[in-house]
Amino acid sequence: TVSTLALAVPAVLALTLTVPALALAVPTFTLAVPAVLTLAVAVLTLILAVLALIVRTLAIRFVIS
Repeated sequence: TVSTLALAVPAVLALTLTVPALALAVPTFTLAVPAVLTLAVAVLTLILAVLALIVRTLAIRFVIS
């Protein structure tokens, strides 16, 4: 029983350290999600804008020629 107790102590300590870490991770995660989504939307918009520019340039060249 002494050895199991000796094994249980570090496990309990690890758990008590993990809980606040998780509690801190949750708000940062909930803050990160909209930021990542906003970034993704911005990147997509940029890609679409570049594609539209390329298409427009090609269309103008096609009309001229």
